[in-house]
Parts: sequence; structure tokens; C-alpha cells
Amino acid sequence: AGAGRAALLAGDVESRLFVTVLFVGAAGIAAVLGAASLPPDDAIWRGAFAAVSALTTTGFEAGLSSPVPASVVLALAGLALVGGAGGSTSGGVKLARALRLLRQSRRELERLAHPHRVVSLATGGASGGGDAVRGVWAFFTMFILFLVALTLVLAAHGLDFPAASVLALSALTNSGPLLAESAGAAPALTSLPWSGDIALALGMVIGRLEMFAFFVVLTPLFWRR
Repeated sequence: AGAGRAALLAGDVESRLFVTVLFVGAAGIAAVLGAASLPPDDAIWRGAFAAVSALTTTGFEAGLSSPVPASVVLALAGLALVGGAGGSTSGGVKLARALRLLRQSRRELERLAHPHRVVSLATGGASGGGDAVRGVWAFFTMFILFLVALTLVLAAHGLDFPAASVLALSALTNSGPLLAESAGAAPALTSLPWSGDIALALGMVIGRLEMFAFFVVLTPLFWRR
């Protein structure tokens, strides 16, 4: 049974992508931390832990020494943005959706050179039809719009743009204090009034329910028999 599960995971596109992104992210973060004067073993351990924490959106703090290089903050933000497994309530856009968006972009590029070429967008046995692609693009668009809106709301409460954007992304991806710790935005939380706390809490709810479910409940059509 164990060998069968391992073979199943090895054959799954999303699982292979998850491991690849995790390895590349951890190696890149560790290299930057090592270049920032951390001992090699400490840089490798903290880089791997931070990458796992961000990509799985568990958000545990990695104990990164301040100031954290901007490239590390951006890498962790990117991992959190695409983190989480398809079908789970964790993460942001999710790797499965990100992979489909990349394949759609590649298909459009190939169609510029070969307009009649047929390129499949199926991912891991899931449908790659037009409805599926439109759904992914709609989700991605809504996610970015809510990220921008929540950032603006937090900025209106007196936070600078980096802190507001990091806290907004942390809320929508439910990725805990890791990003705030890395970007030095944790102290900004204590300065927020109650309205800012409510905005962050609402962002966490929207992110956990994946937006579509949240807004479907708010539509009058949902409550009609």
C-alpha cells in the first residue's frame, strides 16, 4: 500500500510541482540567507523551514534575523500566493490553478505561431476545457482585486504600503505571522484600530472560503427556493 501511494504521488503533476517549487524556493532562500552572513547550516535550516511554512501556508515563524533581505520577503510572499494543495482550504491561488494559468499562457503563445494547433490543458486528470480555464482566471482576478482592496483599506489606516500589502496577503492566504515577521510588519498590527482588525478578519474568512463560496452566500439567488 505504501509503495502504491508513493507511485501515485510520483505520477501526480501537482505533487511533482509542489516538490520542485519547494526545493527551488528553499535553496534560493538559503543561498540569500547564507550570503547575508548566516552560517551555512543555519541558512539551510531556516531557508527550508521558511519555504515549507510559506508554501503550505501554515505560517510558522522561521526566526529570521532582521533585517530580512527583500528578495527573501518576495520569495516567501510568492510561495504563499501560490501555496496550498488543490481541494484544500489552505493557501492562496494554489499550485494547481497556477499551473493551469501557466499552461494557458503557453498555449496562447504557441497559438500565435501555430493558430490551428491543439494544446491540452488537462492537469492531473482534471478537465482542461474552456469552463475550467475561465473559472481559474475568474478566481485569480478576484483574488488580486481583493488583495489590492484589502491593501488599500489597511493603507487608509496609516500603514505604509509594504506593511499593508504583506498583512493583506497574509490574511487572504491564511499564512499566519511568517510574512509579517519577515517584512517587519508585525509591529504594525498593534497600531491598527478595531476597524483594521475587522478588515483583516474578513480577509481571512474570504480567503478560507475561496471567495466564490463567500459571495455566493451573499447573493439573493442563493436564498431563493
